[in-house]
Amino acid sequence: MTTPDHAAIAALLDDLDAAASALDVDRFLSYFVDGPEFAFVFNGTVRSSLSEVRAFTLAGWANVAQISFHTEIERIAFPAAGVAIVAGLGRSRRTLKDGQTRAGVYALSLVIVRGPDGWRVLQAHESTAS
Repeated sequence: MTTPDHAAIAALLDDLDAAASALDVDRFLSYFVDGPEFAFVFNGTVRSSLSEVRAFTLAGWANVAQISFHTEIERIAFPAAGVAIVAGLGRSRRTLKDGQTRAGVYALSLVIVRGPDGWRVLQAHESTAS
């Protein structure tokens, strides 16, 4: 069953995918909470500020000419009012500036909170297949 909250969270993930696929770091980061409880974990490394995530993302995309992300929600839980936990799986495809192409898969877990600006990611964990 789809609820308005499910639809809004699916839209948030679509927006995250679209921003990342456009290589638009500022738009991508606009969907995250900027505060002391923020965390972004990627393959075992924790980043605790948007500036750290921004630097990490820019470095990761420096050699990318084109990229696409597609995330599918596997599960959503609502443990409290205004809080959602999302488990998802995704696929990415990138073309590097030298013309090489690469495809990948990733797993994603998100803690999402509803605030005055709608649903935003408070904490994220992403891991890629090695």
